Amino acid sequence: MKVLLLVQSEGRGHLSQAMVVASILRENGIEISAVVTGRNPNRSLPAYFRKRMPVEIHQLDSFSFVYSASQKGINTFKTIIHTLKNVSQHLSSVRQLSKIIKEKKPDLILNFYEPLGALHFLFNPFYPVERIGIGHQYLQLHPEYEFPKGNWSAKFLFKLYTRFTALGNNSNLALSATPIPRSASLTIIPPLLRPETSLYRQEITEKIILAYVVNPGFRGEIEMLAQKYPEYSFHLFSDILKEDSGNISYHIPDDQLFLRYLSRCEFFLSTAGFESVCEALFLNKKIFLVPVAQHFEQLSNAYEFSASPSVFYGKSFLEFNTNLPYKPINPEQQIWIEQGRKACWNVLSPYLSRNIFSYPASSPSTISSSFGS
Repeated sequence: MKVLLLVQSEGRGHLSQAMVVASILRENGIEISAVVTGRNPNRSLPAYFRKRMPVEIHQLDSFSFVYSASQKGINTFKTIIHTLKNVSQHLSSVRQLSKIIKEKKPDLILNFYEPLGALHFLFNPFYPVERIGIGHQYLQLHPEYEFPKGNWSAKFLFKLYTRFTALGNNSNLALSATPIPRSASLTIIPPLLRPETSLYRQEITEKIILAYVVNPGFRGEIEMLAQKYPEYSFHLFSDILKEDSGNISYHIPDDQLFLRYLSRCEFFLSTAGFESVCEALFLNKKIFLVPVAQHFEQLSNAYEFSASPSVFYGKSFLEFNTNLPYKPINPEQQIWIEQGRKACWNVLSPYLSRNIFSYPASSPSTISSSFGS
């Protein structure tokens, strides 16, 4: 039994999810035949991801955003133009992906929201391989998912794109930070936290504010906050390393160092991704989010997370205040968040235990019921 991991690298949350799933597969004796990621021109593949993967990583040119001049948001028009100009590159990537799949002959492709997987299916609809999509984005196809008000065109395009990434998938695993009712077309499971996260639950909270901002335009706002709150030590993770100054220390992304600071901090500030916010929720941190401008998925994430009493969001990190009325999340949500690895294996194991794949009709209900939906 061989599995190929296909991972979108625009957001590091997908890379983290793939690392967790890779560890689950290895623990259960499943061979990972190849790892393929999209190549992002805006940032390099983190060293920790390369270190954690047991096989060679193939990087292929894929879809990517073009950011605004402020580096705080997406330039939608330039992103569309960039995508159209690079159609030939994307088609070349599909050919390369087809070559890798034919060479490695996986029985199962796990696709972490990488659109090249959908394009491969369109050009190879009868290729004999099982496909499963994994991502929080699929939760936003749930009929009961609540989007922020307005933004109808952005909502339509986002859902259309998410459905596109799911083309050819036999099943989609929707990651959710809270237990919600199951859907006929989705299997709902908790987030895929790294197993070591639970080891940090009892860490003593210190006067630390941790910030994780991939977009460099936000660094100035964090530096202004450090001046406003000199009684706190600030630790800023971003792609550009700077010399420490005053009460602020700079770090490039490092999964273990980040987790150590997250376990000790009082506040976590971030753009509105998914995986790191779930880790912060699980560790009962006070959270303030700023969605990347013109990024509807992040706006939806921030709106979704703000249902938690420990999360607030705004348009700028300068809106952050240590006196906001943060409250701890309920213990039931912490228990739910911790169950992702177990739930993921329960879903995948029926696929991996058969030579001829057939998903048991009762399994989606069993999985959803077992984890509180």
